[in-house]
Amino acid sequence: SLDTTDFTTTAGAYWVLSLPGVADQYQAVLATAQLTGDALAALVNAQANFQAVYDDSAKRLIVIRTSGTFTSEPVLVETNPVTVTGTPAGDQASKTLDLDTALSNTSGKRWTLTLEKSGAPNAFSRTFEQFFDTDRDTTALALRDQINTAVPTNGLSATYASGDLVVSRTNLITTATLVADEIVRTAAVSTVTAVKLTVSGTVLEAETWTATLDDGAQVDISYETQPKARCTSTATTTPRSRRRPRSPRARWRARRRSTAPWTSTGR
Repeated sequence: SLDTTDFTTTAGAYWVLSLPGVADQYQAVLATAQLTGDALAALVNAQANFQAVYDDSAKRLIVIRTSGTFTSEPVLVETNPVTVTGTPAGDQASKTLDLDTALSNTSGKRWTLTLEKSGAPNAFSRTFEQFFDTDRDTTALALRDQINTAVPTNGLSATYASGDLVVSRTNLITTATLVADEIVRTAAVSTVTAVKLTVSGTVLEAETWTATLDDGAQVDISYETQPKARCTSTATTTPRSRRRPRSPRARWRARRRSTAPWTSTGR
């Protein structure tokens, strides 16, 4: 159970859920927390071995592992975008992005770099996505390597030193924009253990099913089936002094009714 009480619906923000063995689930913030939570739960429900539901009244995302156990705690964060715009590095063939003054060294989540050359000749657009790794420098070096090994190369190259990412292109770059999704809030986690029980066999009326947990705690689960039309668990009698005199035929009908079968309630 992940508490989203402090989460917002700021434009451009994301709710990002990390689950063991599954790629991070990114949900762009919608108009309300309910819409955002429901959409994120739908992403989880599309993954094998997980189910989720969003409880808007409690402001909680509830995630259940349907097979196996959690090998690590789920993590839900809210991110806000921070934009870094490249400036010309001596000519229109290169752009410098000053990362160390704009971006956090610890709270990043995902960087998206968009490079463009608008208009003829040699119009161009390319996007690189890099997930945050350890710190700002490690992430920037990984992004640099992505650019230098891109296929096709589009004449691109990149360097990184002293907090500056410099991106160059043989046929010029008009704009270079990096958007970093940085963590601003983390949901508190409450963990409970759920057990799914499957029962089989004939279900009798007014049964009590009992499940005993491994730690010795006992939980009583009661389920009563619908009584048959001719059965009831209560009866009403009229004091003899208030009964009306009956004809012999009426008394016979009463005796006949009284012989209907009864089923007592058992526990």
